[in-house]
Amino acid sequence: MKTYAMSLDLLESPETINEYKEFHKNVWPEVKQGLRDIGIKEMKIFLSGNRLFMFLRTVDSFDLEQNFQTYTESSPRAVEWDNLYERLPAKSSCCVSRGMVVSHGRSI
Repeated sequence: MKTYAMSLDLLESPETINEYKEFHKNVWPEVKQGLRDIGIKEMKIFLSGNRLFMFLRTVDSFDLEQNFQTYTESSPRAVEWDNLYERLPAKSSCCVSRGMVVSHGRSI
């Protein structure tokens, strides 16, 4: 199993932070299933101030870029969900994908 950690800074705006929280109160079933279908076993998102931390546990064969591309190509609802998320203002000093700083690691 692989583990990924990602962080993203939303703008320090109560409206932006509240909108993000509202989006994630009721994640669409198609989105959850699509993430499972590409090999995500567990996903947790934490919020501290305006900083988001997302932790993923995936199957060993998971490739972040390739599998997320498969996810968006296979589901119009995934694209719709991502479009909702992408319109939220974010800032980051170091970008990988969609403004997220990504780290892959294994337990020690």
